Amino acid sequence: MTTITNREEKKLSVTNRAELELAIIELKQKKTEQRAELNQLFHETIEGFKPGNLIRKAFSKVIEPGDTRDMILKTIGGIGAGLLTKGIIGNKSGGMISSFFKKALRVGAGKVFYNNADKLKAYGTAIYHNLFKK
Repeated sequence: MTTITNREEKKLSVTNRAELELAIIELKQKKTEQRAELNQLFHETIEGFKPGNLIRKAFSKVIEPGDTRDMILKTIGGIGAGLLTKGIIGNKSGGMISSFFKKALRVGAGKVFYNNADKLKAYGTAIYHNLFKK
C-alpha cells in the first residue's frame, strides 16, 4: 500500500495500479484548475495596476463619505474662497494697512468656507441636482 500526500495534506490511499492512475488523473485535473485560477488572478492584478484604474480607485476613495473626503473638500473650498477673494479685491499694492486688511479678508473668507463647508456642500448638492435633474 502506497500513500500519496498533496499540498493540502490530504492523503490518498492507493492499493493498486488503477487507483494510482485515478489519483494521478485527479491531481492533474486539480493542477489544471489551479493554474487557470492563478492565471485569472494574475490578469486581475495586472488590470488593477493600470494607471487609469489606480486613478479611478483614488478618486472613488475621495468620493466616499468619510473624514478624508471632508478634509479635502474643505481645504479645496478654503483655498478657492481665498483665491476668489483675492481676485475680487485685487492684489494691487497699497499702503501697509490696506495690504493687511486684504490679507485678513482673504484668510477670513477661507476660514468662513472651512467652518461652514457642510452647509455649503449641502447647498451645492441641491443646486447641482436642480440644475442637472432629468
